[in-house]
Amino acid sequence: MRRTRENERGTARLAAVALLVLAAGCARRPADMNADFSKLTLDPGDRILIAAPHPDDETLGCAGIIQKAVEMKLPVRVVFLTNGDNNEWSFLLYRKIPVLAPGQVRGMGEVRQKEALAAGAILGVPPEDLVFLGYPDFGCLHILREHWGDRPPYRSMLTRVTAVPYAGARRPGAPYSGESILSDITGVVREFKPTKVFLSHPADHNPDHLAMYLFFRVALWDLARELTPAVYPYLVHFRR
Repeated sequence: MRRTRENERGTARLAAVALLVLAAGCARRPADMNADFSKLTLDPGDRILIAAPHPDDETLGCAGIIQKAVEMKLPVRVVFLTNGDNNEWSFLLYRKIPVLAPGQVRGMGEVRQKEALAAGAILGVPPEDLVFLGYPDFGCLHILREHWGDRPPYRSMLTRVTAVPYAGARRPGAPYSGESILSDITGVVREFKPTKVFLSHPADHNPDHLAMYLFFRVALWDLARELTPAVYPYLVHFRR
């Protein structure tokens, strides 16, 4: 009976993921494009969670929110879905030569993690409040759509690994599967208990940004009886 109930819950969760993917695929412009964000306020009892698909998105999308929260001495946590280890163009700027060997690419993922730690220090967020999940850059939407249950883990395009390769990640060795990502995000939210979540927008043109939004939505759906934080989507990649 217990196994049957678990299967039913898993089927319901996957159905929710499918519906969210379909809805996001139909989006043409952000629903909040015309929202007046000048009305956004932080309260003394707030706990602020920033969800960043890659190192730098937390700064591009939420630096002002982070600085305000730190100024108010509010708890702040930043969770990074990937280490940004599939951006060969930025790696070319670092090394002045193409960085394509899997070990080199993983090394650049470690560089971007160090950059995020340095940016956090400038913004006032200590290292212990930066959480790196280490999932594959440019692969998380593929995982959400195709890598659940008995399907084999996703293999990263450039690092060529099928599990989190970073020692500084939340769960080194976690397989590149939908269940792993959802479990990690659910765990971060449950442990931190945010009152406000700042999250990549589903209309963002980068697939990892869409994937993070969808995984977070399913995690919050699973946790709805425990907590219901306010969600504020932010855009990074969008025309006009």
